[in-house]
Amino acid sequence: PAAAHSDDEENAGKAEGSDSSSMQVRFGRGEENLAGFRVHAEWADLDRFPTDIGNDKGIFILAPDRKKLLRIYGSLRARAYWDNQDLRDPWVIDMANTPAAKDSNDDWSYQFETKETRLGIDVDVKDTVGIRMEFDWRGTSDELRIRQMFLRTEHWEIGKNWTAFNTINYLPLSLDYHSTSAAIGIRTEQIKYQNGFGNWKYNVALEDNSPKINAPDELNAGEDNNFPNLAANIDYSGDWGRVRLAGLLAPNRVRSDAGDDSDLGGGVQAGFRWNMNESNVLKGHALYVEGQNSMMADYSRQNLDMIWDPEENEFRNVESVGCQIGLEHYWRPTLSTTIGGGFTDLDEQDFEPDDAYDKGYKGLINLIWKPGGKLEGFLVG
Repeated sequence: PAAAHSDDEENAGKAEGSDSSSMQVRFGRGEENLAGFRVHAEWADLDRFPTDIGNDKGIFILAPDRKKLLRIYGSLRARAYWDNQDLRDPWVIDMANTPAAKDSNDDWSYQFETKETRLGIDVDVKDTVGIRMEFDWRGTSDELRIRQMFLRTEHWEIGKNWTAFNTINYLPLSLDYHSTSAAIGIRTEQIKYQNGFGNWKYNVALEDNSPKINAPDELNAGEDNNFPNLAANIDYSGDWGRVRLAGLLAPNRVRSDAGDDSDLGGGVQAGFRWNMNESNVLKGHALYVEGQNSMMADYSRQNLDMIWDPEENEFRNVESVGCQIGLEHYWRPTLSTTIGGGFTDLDEQDFEPDDAYDKGYKGLINLIWKPGGKLEGFLVG
């Protein structure tokens, strides 16, 4: 279960009237009781992933002065899958790593993982600042990995969190972390300014995200940016849904035995969420990226940002485009289906090997159940 939860209103009422000099511990504290403790999240473009633990779940410890709140939360996550493509990870269909052709597809394999299990701690000072520390076990050799580690005030955020160039709010709900395709959801160290007015919300960030390079071993090459990336987004939301425009500038630089090569990269994207009716939500986005393809989930483990051009004797950015669209249909509040598809197209160079990745198409369909009541916190798909 995502977190412990209690509906004992009588006990909660007694806690409200208790001596203020005592510490209070609550389970599943409702959002309405967090007033003043989450002011720092008001202008954030993304506070949590759709399948993450709700902000009202966990163990909440309120300090005697009622100005500091400690939240401990977590989720046990297990995933099993069967495939016939020798996939590297049990949680995604990674197009860039999926063989384009095999002699036989009769050899099926099975894997079961619990590495996605998460543990998190939030520290909030009322009307002032919030700190989030979240971990999972998807590090090297099952080591504990930092997912998020940041400090956030009402308008500023410093630490590791999702890039401002993310597409997460516009991805259909899926069990595959890479969703339909062309998803951007990396978490990177950054300094971010966040604000808004009316139905508008915008974020501007300086981010640490060096390019991943494809270079011959003899060049002894490595990325060495002299400036951080600049990423920004602006969203407009209403009862009907939400739309976004986002941009990215990346001053890529590579140092090698052949010298220093700089090439300005970047990207643009547009996304939408349309609440068609009570039972259907349509989501989609399209993007163009140059020199930062590894921000896309499909390319996150590939060295496809910059490549050595033997004809020009220099490193150059690689371009890509992608898009996706998906429909979330809710059979009932606790049961939903997503159907969607997308593609990515990488600008393949003439001097690359014949088996170099070029383009891929992907479709998905699922059934997701989120029971309530005594089973609140469970998700099965």
